[in-house]
Amino acid sequence: MGHGLPCGIQMSEIGHLYHMAAWCCDNCEEKEQENRYREKAIKAFENALRKNEIAKNEVGLYSYLIGENYRRIGDREKAVLWYDRAMEAAGQDPDQKWLVVLSTQQKTDPQEFMTRRG
Repeated sequence: MGHGLPCGIQMSEIGHLYHMAAWCCDNCEEKEQENRYREKAIKAFENALRKNEIAKNEVGLYSYLIGENYRRIGDREKAVLWYDRAMEAAGQDPDQKWLVVLSTQQKTDPQEFMTRRG
């Protein structure tokens, strides 16, 4: 695992904070600020992956989150690339089938809000 920042905080943790901040801005209809936080979340998650801070069984999830943030800021091309990476990382693992289904959905017929099925 990587070292994160000098203060010991992992880039993945910082990415989650930015991701949550983006959702707060979305709830308050602050689109410009939301996009700024989404871009920061993307960079933090990408850095975490690059520095091997992410456990192998979570690479698909982080790839999905990067794709979803790209989609929500309007960069469909990069979103599709990361959804594909998420599906590849999930592979045939039955515990990650949901990730393949969700990535496929967001790639082909994106939904803003997810509903539980079953």
